[in-house]
Amino acid sequence: MDDASLFSRTEGGVQTAVEWLRLAIESMGALVIAAGIVVAIVLLLRSAMAHRGLTDFTQVRLAFARHLALALDGAKG
Repeated sequence: MDDASLFSRTEGGVQTAVEWLRLAIESMGALVIAAGIVVAIVLLLRSAMAHRGLTDFTQVRLAFARHLALALDGAKG
């Protein structure tokens, strides 16, 4: 076995591992966004049932924004 083929196989293995890692990170980001949507909907429904108004809507927006920021922070790179 020559060094060139060993290098090529190793390089291919590393590229495959990196692609799987990228897929896992993107999937986690999507899950965080989905969780943020669920949290926002629950908070909106609670707010609507309690007739609390704009203050609670701001809290809902901030909660969703935290989820988006977390998902985007993981997607850097």
